[in-house]
Amino acid sequence: AAADAGITVALHQREPAAVRALGNIEVEAIAADGREVACDSIVLAVDAVPNIELFDVLGVPTEFDGGRGGFVPGALPGFVAAAGACAGRSEAGERIARRAAWLDRMATADSLVCRCEEVTLSDLLALCPPKYLGDDRHHPLADLGPLNQDQVKRLTRAGMGACQGRRCRDAVHALLSRGGERPPMASFRPPLRPLPLAALAALPEPPDIHHDWTAWFGIASQWLPHWQPVPADAAFVGNRLGTPWDMAAK
Repeated sequence: AAADAGITVALHQREPAAVRALGNIEVEAIAADGREVACDSIVLAVDAVPNIELFDVLGVPTEFDGGRGGFVPGALPGFVAAAGACAGRSEAGERIARRAAWLDRMATADSLVCRCEEVTLSDLLALCPPKYLGDDRHHPLADLGPLNQDQVKRLTRAGMGACQGRRCRDAVHALLSRGGERPPMASFRPPLRPLPLAALAALPEPPDIHHDWTAWFGIASQWLPHWQPVPADAAFVGNRLGTPWDMAAK
């Protein structure tokens, strides 16, 4: 596809190999198989997988089928239909083993599994919290057997970055499956694609928010609006002002 677009392809590495990007601020070269090749971009294309995001949001059950390329929609309700690659591809089955071999060859302890949140393979498998928390202890959930990918996402933030797991979700699942038992695929949340602020600006606002945008602070469990005086007997929960029911309980 790159060549068809007129881009010069400096290297096409077809087989799994340890590769390393070179450069200070931007990519300047790639090191692979003992040689360096100058380039300004690197594309990693392991394989395509069925896109099941809409099915998951609609509540359609999904199941893993290696013969069709990964997770695919299960029994479809009458109002949902699947056509094309999202339903799975029969020719994809033979590449499942190749994809697993690629991950085994490429993944080392310090390999970045989730680039958005800088989660390494060792962080992922030990369920280490995000580095910015300054806590390198592993979560004991890792000792209790097969993990749910949604649990892993919340504990490590792998899949919660700007791409919302589009670049790492399947790799994380494959790595968590190396012990033999496959965890459920991570769930999806709308919107499934990034939206510009203009799309939200076009939505009508409730009158109270239109009159005073800070009206949304009326969510009692989070904030006290600035126009309301702080009660004399205010209770603080953590670093925030407690809710009326927090205070009542106290």
